[in-house]
Amino acid sequence: MGIVSSIQPAKGRPCTTRSNAKTLHQLSQAEQYQISALLQIQQTQTIIAQILGVHKTMIGREVQQNQGRRGYRPHQVQLACQPGPY
Repeated sequence: MGIVSSIQPAKGRPCTTRSNAKTLHQLSQAEQYQISALLQIQQTQTIIAQILGVHKTMIGREVQQNQGRRGYRPHQVQLACQPGPY
């Protein structure tokens, strides 16, 4: 079990946080294209997650959030992440 620290929120109720909480992993462009290629050869999300070394729910969320009529489109994901002209 990890080290637990106590924090006093504004309402005075103690809450706990784990100091060894996992950091968020953002998929790289290469990983997104790898997901696309593996989906095209009909690999399961579980297998894709094992190949990339992430949890299978991360793959499921990525595919669900970035899937259109023509399937998972990593190029469009990258375009959506780029800042627009201001």
